Amino acid sequence: MKQVDYSKLNVFKSTKVMLHAADPKLAYNHITYWLEKFQQSNINFSILVRNINSYHKLIKEYPSEQILYANAPIDVETIVNKQPDLKIVFYTANLAKNIHLLRFNHLTHIFIGSKNSDYLSKINKSFRAYDEIWVSSQYMIDKFKDTLKNIGHLEFKIIGKPQLKEILSRKNHKDSKFITLVSKKGTISISSWLDRCISYSEVLQEYKFFAKDDNTSYTANIKRYNIEQEEDVFSKSSYFVVDRSLEFIPLLAYGVPLLMYGDPFEELKVPFASYFLDCQELSFSLEKVDSMDGIQEYFLGKSKTLDNAFLKALHEFI
Repeated sequence: MKQVDYSKLNVFKSTKVMLHAADPKLAYNHITYWLEKFQQSNINFSILVRNINSYHKLIKEYPSEQILYANAPIDVETIVNKQPDLKIVFYTANLAKNIHLLRFNHLTHIFIGSKNSDYLSKINKSFRAYDEIWVSSQYMIDKFKDTLKNIGHLEFKIIGKPQLKEILSRKNHKDSKFITLVSKKGTISISSWLDRCISYSEVLQEYKFFAKDDNTSYTANIKRYNIEQEEDVFSKSSYFVVDRSLEFIPLLAYGVPLLMYGDPFEELKVPFASYFLDCQELSFSLEKVDSMDGIQEYFLGKSKTLDNAFLKALHEFI
């Protein structure tokens, strides 16, 4: 098996930017999350993947892109040497293999994260190895400062969530009786509970259920939607009922209030969500939800997203 592959590298291009993905399971997802946005920049860029399976999948789906593979540190050095004009490396995950690139002092190292890194990344002192951290919003800067206390030389740049621009700019007409339950495996109790609440409130006469796990059980009156249909379903919703999973922040793009099933005094406290434990509390929450504008700005960097801050920041470097 090849330890390094740069056969897709166009030696006639001045490639100054490289996107790096080292996660053994999620490298493909991390690259495809950013690929379209880098393509829109009209800047020559390469992609370095550290997982061979993700590499083969990517070169098959995107044959015209400069997708490279390297395994060991010496292989990474080969990749860098093959790109004499390389200037910036963007990292999609904070992993140990990143050190194979971080040791090159002539490069600028920027952590850019991935779809879920805003709320799933475990922030620690290792982030100080980067020159800059590009974050979606002020929420991430505050999270870094609260965790690290002393951020040292780190520079932060807010670029919004460019992948959510279309959704954030859309003005939807909501159906006041359309509630979407967003759940995951292991949360079937919330769907059964909500099913019993239908008769309690007129607002609850119509709702939909969305789950990421195909094996999740659901009750008879809850219509099932596949993940491919999520945008269509979410854009019609007037409220989201969510479980205690941390995968709710992207839902804020739809401008829909979040109603969280659980105790607000537990360890995970989400300041912008209305909590409820029974049908009566849910009915009360539906009447007192606040505007989502400030919430979208703080957690998603809405203004920066709509202003194409990512593309502007990228071009400033080149």
